[in-house]
Amino acid sequence: MRDLKVAGKSGNEDGSVGRVLNLLLVEDDVELAELVVRFLSESGLSVVCASSGEEAKSMVAAEAFDVVVLDVMVPEVNGYELAKFIRSRRSWTPIIMVTAMATIEDRLVGFRSGADDYLIKPFSFAELLARITALIRRSHESRPPLVQSGEFTLDPLQRRVWRSGAEIQLSDREFQIFECLLGSAGYVVSRRVLMADVWFDTDVNQNIVEQYIARLRKKVDQPFGLNSIETVHGLGYRLRLRSASDDVD
Repeated sequence: MRDLKVAGKSGNEDGSVGRVLNLLLVEDDVELAELVVRFLSESGLSVVCASSGEEAKSMVAAEAFDVVVLDVMVPEVNGYELAKFIRSRRSWTPIIMVTAMATIEDRLVGFRSGADDYLIKPFSFAELLARITALIRRSHESRPPLVQSGEFTLDPLQRRVWRSGAEIQLSDREFQIFECLLGSAGYVVSRRVLMADVWFDTDVNQNIVEQYIARLRKKVDQPFGLNSIETVHGLGYRLRLRSASDDVD
């Protein structure tokens, strides 16, 4: 579907000439894709379309986009995996996920996969354009390279973690799990959310999740003599951050 590329208007509202924003649409519904491309191109964007996750991965690897709008349920590589792929390339390209899946759990998985916004089908084209405009505007602001939470520092681009200044060596899967726990520090993260967020499959054997949690404890807690990763029986896991009072004997 690469032939759907349409160059939009190059002029700004004040009549000056500006760079046309380049957008990637990932959508396997041909009729919907054609309607979205037509609307966005008439609104001043240059749009290319991919009908599968694999096609989108190739396009992302070959070309820089100002924003990506992707359907979660595209064939070959789903939207969650595609968002992870984009972020793994150390790219902060704004991502809008478009899907009919509207549960809170679905949205959490989307955001933790790297999405910046989430739009539920059916949607208004005008609302989609408004969200694209808002994300583009925010993307020009500087993004903090590091995430600081309690005694932990996390670099989402380099996929590195430090505790009280000491770096912790984590595998890719361990990093994904810890990033999920840190993002919800103080709150319980269910096994189901971890399965969906990290494995993209809620039918993963729970023993596998527990094995990875055990590995994390050996790396994140044991060398420091602490027990930050808690098991909340029947619910899931919680990362407890130390407070100032914890340092007082």
